[in-house]
Amino acid sequence: MVGNTKAQYLVLFSISAVTSKFLDYGVPCSPNDTENICDPAIFLTCVEDTCLCNETMAWDVKNVSQCSFKVMTTCPRYPAHRGPFCYGTAVCDELWGNPYDGICTCLAPDVPSPIGGYCLHLAREVGEYCTQDGVTCSVKEKLACSGTRCGCQAGWLVNGTVCMAGFNARCKVGSELPTETCRRNTLLTCNEETEKCECTRGIEHVWNEESAMCLTKIGATCEFGDVDHHSCVENSHCRTVQNDGAKICTCNQYYHASPDGMECLLDPAEKILSHGEQCDPDNLVEICNYAKDQLCTCPYQSFTCFCECDAGLLVNSRGDCEAGYKAPCSSLPNPGTNLTCNSEAFMKCRENEGNFTCGCDSPLTQAYNPLSKMCHLLVGQECDVTLNPDKISCHSTSICRTTGGESTYCWCQQNYEPSLDQASCNYNYENQTLLLPGQECEDWNYGEFCPHVWNLICLNGTCQCPEGGFLWSGEHPWEGCYPQEGSLRAPLLSTGCLASLTPPLV
Repeated sequence: MVGNTKAQYLVLFSISAVTSKFLDYGVPCSPNDTENICDPAIFLTCVEDTCLCNETMAWDVKNVSQCSFKVMTTCPRYPAHRGPFCYGTAVCDELWGNPYDGICTCLAPDVPSPIGGYCLHLAREVGEYCTQDGVTCSVKEKLACSGTRCGCQAGWLVNGTVCMAGFNARCKVGSELPTETCRRNTLLTCNEETEKCECTRGIEHVWNEESAMCLTKIGATCEFGDVDHHSCVENSHCRTVQNDGAKICTCNQYYHASPDGMECLLDPAEKILSHGEQCDPDNLVEICNYAKDQLCTCPYQSFTCFCECDAGLLVNSRGDCEAGYKAPCSSLPNPGTNLTCNSEAFMKCRENEGNFTCGCDSPLTQAYNPLSKMCHLLVGQECDVTLNPDKISCHSTSICRTTGGESTYCWCQQNYEPSLDQASCNYNYENQTLLLPGQECEDWNYGEFCPHVWNLICLNGTCQCPEGGFLWSGEHPWEGCYPQEGSLRAPLLSTGCLASLTPPLV
C-alpha cells in the first residue's frame, strides 16, 4: 500500500484555477464539469458522479469534516495545517527513516480494526469525537455519544472532561471515582443509606433540571455562609422578613408561591391594555394585548413605554395589528389578522418571486412612506381634493391641486420639486426663480413661481397681490403685499415676517 505520497497529495490540487463553484461531500457531480467541481480544499473527488473521498481516504468529522488518510496508508509527515491528516485517532508515524513520508498508525491502546482503514478507540473523556468508524464512548465513564462528541449520560453532570453523579444518581461515600461522586458545587451530597445523590438541605431544597442546581424553596431560610445556598427558585429572591429580620426566599412582585413552595406562579392579569396605552414592561398584571400581537415597547430607551404592534405589524382603526409593508402575508381567504395586509394603509398582499408580502395597491402610481407608514400617490397622479380618508392621499411634501380645469393632481409645494422616482418632493431653492408683481407666471411651473411668502399669487397668468385691499410695496419690495391703510384685512398667505426675505434679482 506504500506509494508515491507526494504525487498522491499533489493530484488533489491539480484542478483548474478558474472555477465558479465548489461542491460539498455527497453532492452529485460530473467528471466533465469544469465549473462545478468537488471541493479540493477538503480533498474531495468525483467518484461515480458523487463528491467523495478517494480509495485511500475516508470522510473524517474530527478533522474539520474533510477526507483523511486511512490506517496503513502513506501520509505526509509535515502536512499543511488543513491536512490531509490521518483518519480518526491515527497518527502519521515515521516510515523506514523517511523524513517526509510516513504511515497512518494506531497508538496504544488503540488497535487497527479487523477490516482495516481505522483505529478501534474507546473514548474516555467528555468532548472526544465519537462519529468516526471504530470510536465508542466509554460506558464505564458514564459517557454517551451526543451529536459528534461524547457527553455525559442522563443523570450525570459534566465537570471538565469527566462525568460526576447528578441528582438521584448512584454514588458511594468516600469513592475517588468521579462517576461515583456527587458534584458538590451543585449542592448535592451522597446519602449513605440510599447511595444516591440528593440536595444538601433535604426538603428545603428542590432540584432544578434547567440550571442543574439545588435551589432553596419558597419560605425556607436563605442565610448561610456559602453564597450558593442563597439561590432561591426561579422568579424569587432572598429577602429580609420585617418581623424578626430573618431572610427567606420570597416570590417576586406579580408572582405567588405554589402550595408546595417549589415554584413561583405568575399572578393572573387584572387588566389588558389597548394599543397606544402607556405600559410598564415589569408590570405583569396590567399587560398589553398579546393575543392581538401587541408588546410593551420603550422607544429610544425612554422611560415612557406604550403598547405597540410587534415588528412588521401595523395597527388599524379597530386596534388590531395587521401585516405592514414588506411583511409576510397570505392571499388565501380569511387569513389570520397578522397575515392580512393593512388596507387602511392602502396595502395588499402581493407575490414577489414566490413569496407573499404586503405592498402598495398600485406600485406604478403609489409609493410607501416609512414616516407615515402608509402608501401615498406619486407626484403627478390624480388625487381626491376632498381629503376623503377612504381614498389614498398625496405624499406629505405635496398637495392635491386643481390644474385649472376639473382634474386634480398631486403637486409639489413652492420651493420644492419632484424626486427622481416621483415618490416625494425635495426642497430646491437655489435653482428656482421668484417672480415679482406683473411678471408672467404658470401655476404649475417648478422653475419659477410667485412666492407665497410675499403674499403673491398667480392669477390669470400674472403674479398679483390678493384682491381685497392689498398693495405691493414699491419702496421696499421685500415687504411684499401689505394691507392698505385703514384696512383690517391681514395677509392671506404669509405666515411669517415678510421683511425677513430679500427678493432675488430677476
